[in-house]
Amino acid sequence: MGGYYARHDGLSTEVAEAIEDHYKPRFAGDDLPRNNVGLVVALADKLETLVGMFGIGNVPTGDKDPFALRRHALGVIRMLIEKDVALGLPELLALSTPVFGDKISGNADALIDFIYDRLSGSLREQGFSAQEVDAVMALRPARLGQVNQFLSAVRAFAALPESPALAAANKRIGNILKKAGEVDAHV
Repeated sequence: MGGYYARHDGLSTEVAEAIEDHYKPRFAGDDLPRNNVGLVVALADKLETLVGMFGIGNVPTGDKDPFALRRHALGVIRMLIEKDVALGLPELLALSTPVFGDKISGNADALIDFIYDRLSGSLREQGFSAQEVDAVMALRPARLGQVNQFLSAVRAFAALPESPALAAANKRIGNILKKAGEVDAHV
């Protein structure tokens, strides 16, 4: 209704669409906001909800998610990836926190983990293997718009005939370094 009122009051189409779109995406597969103003407002709305709810300790448990925080997280993920927003997730969360002042406690790590968990599940549902997703998520990419590029690079590497030998050597080196303790890496 807000979009209709905005048009009736003579506001620009961009503003009217942003008012209309700020709830998007409302469900899996829903359209994303049509313009950048709508994208900013939708991100702000969802991030404020996530930061506020996690900040007061109201996090989803098991199958209980009365405030649709999983849906909000998936909406943020889709907008950041599909619109290739040039801002990092930690940066966006840090910008969303001061709005609450001293009303919330710092629970940013739990929220970032929650969003990355949702991203991992979403990527697996899209058909990426657990190994591909784990390889990319180990990097904890700040800019979610780069995730698809990273996944493509992992797939391209896995298709190389040398990849099994290189992966095995990397694993062996990692295991050796775990046992080595403190190592002087100076050359």
